[in-house]
Amino acid sequence: MSKSFGNTLLLALLALGLLSCLRSHPQREGNYALQFQGLIRDDCHLISSNVSNWSGQLRLEGNVVFLTLHPWEVKMVGQYSDVEQTFTLDGDANNVDATAAGANCQQSMANLNLRATTRTVDQFDATLTIQTKANTVGTCQCVGSAHLLAQRAGD
Repeated sequence: MSKSFGNTLLLALLALGLLSCLRSHPQREGNYALQFQGLIRDDCHLISSNVSNWSGQLRLEGNVVFLTLHPWEVKMVGQYSDVEQTFTLDGDANNVDATAAGANCQQSMANLNLRATTRTVDQFDATLTIQTKANTVGTCQCVGSAHLLAQRAGD
C-alpha cells in the first residue's frame, strides 16, 4: 500500500468516525426517575433493597451516552448501537453502602451495566445488572438484575 493511499484511508476513517459521533437520537437529556418493573435475578435481595429510589442524569454526545446514577453517584458511559435506538452503559462504584441479604454491607466495588431501548423521547426501558465485591466474604457479594422504566422528570 502506498503512503498516499494510507494517508487517504486514515483521513477517510477519521471523517467517518467524526460523522458517527454527530448522529442524533430522539432520547432527551435530563433527569430520569428509574421505576422498578420486575426482577430478573436477585440472589441476595441486592436489587429489591437498593434500587427503589434511584434516579439518573442522562447526557448525550452523538453516539456516546453518559449517565450518573444516584444515590451511588456511579458515572456510567457507553454508546448507542449502530442501527437501533438502543444503548449500553457501564460503570463502577467504589466503597458504597448497600443492603444485601438483610445486612448492611460496605461494598469495595460494584460493577453496573445498563442496556436500554428508547421508548419515547422522555422514556427508555432498561435492564440494570449489578455485581458487587464486598470487603467481607459471604452474603455481601452479590449479583442482581432487574427491568426498569426510566421516565424523564418534567421541566
